[in-house]
Amino acid sequence: MSDPDQPYGILTAEATRLMEECQYTCEVIHQVISGSRSPPGVL
Repeated sequence: MSDPDQPYGILTAEATRLMEECQYTCEVIHQVISGSRSPPGVL
């Protein structure tokens, strides 16, 4: 947030990262409930 012209840049980046992390967590939980033990993206 050091650039006064772009004060929300870091917040946008963090929000995107948190959304991706939540999506991954939801996929893992769904797979565990479904009975699959391998994490998403792992064959």
